[in-house]
Amino acid sequence: MKKLLLLVAAALLVTVVSCDTLNMGGLKFPSKGPVVTVAVPAGMNGGVDATWTVTWTSGVGPFTIAMNMGNGTTANVAAGTLATTPFTQVFTMVNPSTTTPATYTYNVQVTDSNNQVGVATAQYTVGVTLNQDPVIESAVYTQATKTLVVTASDPDDGETLTVGVVAGGGVSVDAASKVAAATGPVSASFTFQADDFFGGAAAGTADVTVTDTHSGSATQTGIAIVIDPFPLLADHLYCIPLQTSVAVGDPVTVVVATGVPANPFQFLNGAGITIESDADKVPETFNVGAPGGAKGATDGYWTPMAPTMFLVPDDGLIAVSDIGGGRERWDFNLTPVGGSDQTTASGALFSYQFSFGSAGTKTFGFEAVNVVNRTYYSDSTSTEFLWGDISNTGVSSVTVN
Repeated sequence: MKKLLLLVAAALLVTVVSCDTLNMGGLKFPSKGPVVTVAVPAGMNGGVDATWTVTWTSGVGPFTIAMNMGNGTTANVAAGTLATTPFTQVFTMVNPSTTTPATYTYNVQVTDSNNQVGVATAQYTVGVTLNQDPVIESAVYTQATKTLVVTASDPDDGETLTVGVVAGGGVSVDAASKVAAATGPVSASFTFQADDFFGGAAAGTADVTVTDTHSGSATQTGIAIVIDPFPLLADHLYCIPLQTSVAVGDPVTVVVATGVPANPFQFLNGAGITIESDADKVPETFNVGAPGGAKGATDGYWTPMAPTMFLVPDDGLIAVSDIGGGRERWDFNLTPVGGSDQTTASGALFSYQFSFGSAGTKTFGFEAVNVVNRTYYSDSTSTEFLWGDISNTGVSSVTVN
């Protein structure tokens, strides 16, 4: 009987508990928020993009994300950004140093629809900022002045850019490389000339390479360089500078050339070259005929004459005279030995170099007569002649900076 009573009591207790549970509506537990994991990219460097990935489990969607990168990236992910797992974001990494890695702290928060927040935070390291290659912004050739202006830039601060040029196709350039100007447009200017000065060049080319101080580079190839022929008009004498823009003290090569003279020509008795009075000769630069080659080689105008040799003036005897008006005259002559009168020849008679002591525009010319003949020639009978035109029309001046 006692055992039966205990069983009845137990049954009643179970009934009471069951009724109480039904009245409570069941036990409730807090929902679990997002559990966040961040995959940190390996091998990150300043200035380089890196893809970060965030994943999470648990929580009730939809979700939003916020990523504060602790100044290790150029931007953050703003709070409230809608997201699904996995969430990827491309950041441009930041490191002010090119020599030392930098450490930052990220803080990532994922919020679900119940306003439950999952957080992940940790330190990460960004490697040094790598050198970035320079950029060639433009390379513009101007046929009228025979100049190529290369303008460049560099994403990195404080870089010095060197512009190199390789010329081909019958043209040459005034310098193999130049340091780009550091102010204004970062540019360098190059002047070209045809290997056949009077024939010009129809298919010249230039390849340009810009290099920074950390060996980064950019290249542009096949820039067209066209140089018009220089017409030597009959009975005209010319003094032609091969460089049209130089710095103070830099040499300028001038070529004295003639069209077919009106009279037989064998001896160059005088060439009185005039120029601004700050000019100075570059010693020992006299060259017979066309520029380049051996000093006394037979070329240019003298090719068909084919003399056995030349009497070249001693450099110390190339005299200068003040002619007033801020200009001066330099007197040259050239005597072929074993030559003959020419009636159809034209071309370069000789070349020489000058430099200038001040900035400005310099204009070459000739003086025909000053007391006596200064610019004239003669034939085998020593009959003297003047050129019909020594105005030097069509020849460029020289800008000295």
